[in-house]
Amino acid sequence: MVRELVRRLADEIEEIHGIVLFSSVARGDADRRSDIDCFVLVDGTQATAQQTPHEITSELNEDSFDGDRYEFHVLVESVESVRHYGDRLREIFTTGLTLTTSDTLTQLEEEVPTNGR
Repeated sequence: MVRELVRRLADEIEEIHGIVLFSSVARGDADRRSDIDCFVLVDGTQATAQQTPHEITSELNEDSFDGDRYEFHVLVESVESVRHYGDRLREIFTTGLTLTTSDTLTQLEEEVPTNGR
């Protein structure tokens, strides 16, 4: 299910800089009721960047994987928004599992936890 989300995001978003799985699934303490939380870093403005990932998650929320349904939640941020408001992403970057990466994501992951807030 997570692989399908990553595949769809990578196929349908032209300028994707990274995907980070976070929350209970990333920590390994998820149960059957847990949702799947992913952070997606993209180019462009945050408003336009959110449309495609939210369409994908809506479709996946209707699908069944091995007979089970899962609820996907995607937090989409642009590179620029992370640079301005990155301190609220500190926990995602420090405890999440990076599923796809780029030099841009790596740089932001290094900057955010030490940005002085």
